Amino acid sequence: MKLTFLGTSAGKPTKERNVTALALEFDQDNKWYLFDCGEATQHQILKTSLSIGKLCTIFITHLHGDHYYGLPGLLSSKALDKAFSPLKIYGPKGIKRFIECFMDISKENLGYKLEIIEIEADKILNFDKFSLQVLPLVHSVESFAYFIKEHDTTNKLDE
Repeated sequence: MKLTFLGTSAGKPTKERNVTALALEFDQDNKWYLFDCGEATQHQILKTSLSIGKLCTIFITHLHGDHYYGLPGLLSSKALDKAFSPLKIYGPKGIKRFIECFMDISKENLGYKLEIIEIEADKILNFDKFSLQVLPLVHSVESFAYFIKEHDTTNKLDE
């Protein structure tokens, strides 16, 4: 498992740090996952070896702008890059309305399948390489922590 911090600043970007975004990759996997997408996340991605075309899932922790205002630009850039692989977005109640609103107002046609899933605390989601438990946090708005547990690979051949 590899984590790449794309932003760790709180509230607003600084000269040295961008707002919240974290990339998750797994060995021998051709896709990656994004946790939060503050503004300018796509600029931070350009400074890494990550490809927007291989981004498969985004998890939003809560609906404060420094955690999700980067979504409109990132989703549009994915389409402009002709990266038409499907994308899923998980987040608290309200994330679907936000995305549908900016897509409607901008007349955005992404050209790829976008699935938006509003989740609740105490859910467990299963993926190819890991499971993810949604845990509630105490904050001024509904907020989640994501507990990631990589699947056991001890009995698999390391090629």
